[in-house]
Amino acid sequence: FVYMFGDDLTLSDVPVTKQLIDVYHEQHPAAVLAVQEVPWSEVERYGSVKYKENAPYKYTMERGYEKLPKDQAPSNKVQFGRFVFSYDVIEAAINTATGKDGELWLIDILNGLVDAGKTVIAQPIEGEWLTTGDPLRYLKTTLKFAMERDDLKDELKTFIKDEIMK
Repeated sequence: FVYMFGDDLTLSDVPVTKQLIDVYHEQHPAAVLAVQEVPWSEVERYGSVKYKENAPYKYTMERGYEKLPKDQAPSNKVQFGRFVFSYDVIEAAINTATGKDGELWLIDILNGLVDAGKTVIAQPIEGEWLTTGDPLRYLKTTLKFAMERDDLKDELKTFIKDEIMK
């Protein structure tokens, strides 16, 4: 099944969810999560992943980490809100203890699957991930999507030129 965060959007020729579903059907893992490389200065805003060396599939996750400082993060490949899960994830969620602040953390569920010998894939996606998790990123994402639309981009360019850049 597909699980998505509402504040993460993507622009891509092939929908990101389809990319993940294709990997799921090819590899048959317990979970596939979308990742994208970010600048090291932004790593601590997101959950980062470490890949398993010498795994049959090169994007097999060894461990996931939630919002580590950049000097502690294993990579600048970060997860965002697109996932394809097998039902193993439901069972793992039931058996995972709550973490910080009594919350059930997805990263703990995914790490639990890895610890149980299940395959979790952290798949780099083709396309651009855009987040709306704070006011500035929300605005940038909205503008970027608007500029992709033929019915909006010319009027938006005129508005920005005449009203914003004056």
